Amino acid sequence: MRFIKELVDMGVDLSITPAGGLKVGGLSTLTKVEAERAIRLARNNKEEIVADLKAEMSSSIKVEKNSPEFTAEAVLIRSDVLGEHIWLCKDKEAAAKYYDSGIGVYLLNEVPLLNDKSHEALRLINRVKKIFPGAELTKPVKRITH
Repeated sequence: MRFIKELVDMGVDLSITPAGGLKVGGLSTLTKVEAERAIRLARNNKEEIVADLKAEMSSSIKVEKNSPEFTAEAVLIRSDVLGEHIWLCKDKEAAAKYYDSGIGVYLLNEVPLLNDKSHEALRLINRVKKIFPGAELTKPVKRITH
């Protein structure tokens, strides 16, 4: 996971190709030196990165017994606004597994509370979530004015 975190922190998108290889994206936003470093890091640690990505995918997807559908307990999402990945989790139990990932962790029921936020506010919320793992968004309390 340390290589994934390092690459994600650099702004690199990682995914597994249908053939099981590693796809590295998001390099165009990096400087030439950063992109070369990211490529080198990904190439030198490809097997470990792919194994970690597969482990993350398999641990975050549960197949329901006797059902062709599946339910995801957590999904890793790339946010263009934040310029980084976030975890979107179905509940607190699922979220707790990702608090030490160094990536912002959000609960599904928090999404509606983010809709009207500015990009700056979203970045601030994400910083807080990374500093205080487990912090949750709540509905604002109405202010009483006299």
